Amino acid sequence: MAARSLVDRCLVGDSQAWRDLYDEYHQLVATFLNRMGVPASEADDVRQEVFVRVFRKLPTFEGRSDLRTWLYRVCVTQSGRLRRQTWFKDRLRLFRQTPAAEPEEAAGFPTFGEEETDRRIAQALGRMKLQHRAVFVLYELEGRPGDEIARILECPVATVWSRLHYARREFKSLVEEGEVMK
Repeated sequence: MAARSLVDRCLVGDSQAWRDLYDEYHQLVATFLNRMGVPASEADDVRQEVFVRVFRKLPTFEGRSDLRTWLYRVCVTQSGRLRRQTWFKDRLRLFRQTPAAEPEEAAGFPTFGEEETDRRIAQALGRMKLQHRAVFVLYELEGRPGDEIARILECPVATVWSRLHYARREFKSLVEEGEVMK
C-alpha cells in the first residue's frame, strides 16, 4: 500500500487506515527502538508513545520525505526522551548506593558467543551519545542512506558522515577496549 494514500486515508478519519498504518509499521518501529537501546522492559510503552505521537502529528506530515523517514525521526525523539529520563534515574540510584568493589580487569578481549556479543553490542549502543547512536543505528543496522539520515535527524549530510565517523570510533572503543561492563 502506498504510504501517501494511507496517510491521506488516516487524515480523513478512516479508522481502518489507522489500523493499517500501525500494522504496516509497528515491527519497523519496534526493531528500530530496540536497536536504539530502548530496554525490553520499556519497549511496549515507548512504541505506544511513538504511535500516539504519530497519530497526533500526522496532520503535520508534509510528504516531503518518505513516511518511514518521518517515523524514524519520531523514534529517535522518543528514544532520546527515554534516555534522558533513564539517565537521571540511574544517576539518582548510583548516588544513593554505597560504592561496590571494582570488577577484576580482563587480561585481554576474549571471543564471545552470539548471546554475549548481542548483549555487549546492546550495552555499547546504550552507552553511546544519542546523536552518534542514531546515525550508527540508521546507517549500520538499518541500512539507510546518508541523505535519508540527514532528513530524519534534520541535519546536513556532511554532519551525518562526521557523526558516523565518531560513532564508529565510539562503538569500537566501547566494545573492543573493554568499556562495556561485564
